[in-house]
Amino acid sequence: MALELLQSREWRPTVKAMPGRRRGMRFRWARKRIAPAFEAPFLSEIAPEFADEILTALRDAGKPSIAKQVPDLQVVGRCKCTEETCATFFIGYCPSKRFFRSHEAEPDPPLHLKTPSGRFTVDLVNKKISCIELMDRPEIRQALLNNLP
Repeated sequence: MALELLQSREWRPTVKAMPGRRRGMRFRWARKRIAPAFEAPFLSEIAPEFADEILTALRDAGKPSIAKQVPDLQVVGRCKCTEETCATFFIGYCPSKRFFRSHEAEPDPPLHLKTPSGRFTVDLVNKKISCIELMDRPEIRQALLNNLP
């Protein structure tokens, strides 16, 4: 894998004048787009019952615009903590650090939702789901462990 990453990069010289310095050659890494190491599975494939719970809870909370995102949620990672009750997972949407440094963008307040089978928190960034925090759901934790590296 590391060899493929090194082979996929090319050196491209660019001429750029820098203040207080002579005009000279600077090199930049130019990366080609690399396919991810794995295809991120959809939440509806990993835990279809939980996806329906999220959808229902968001609609009941009066957030239909956020509920529309649930069928397209791809799980790209899980929490790596050693807590046996933690089933937190991350969704593919994560903007760059520059996005947060600008004053125009702030993370949205989290949504604390309650269902008959338990509580969970939906973290939003720019009105898009970025993380779902979940505790005391061993079946979802096991599904995440089976499907994600």
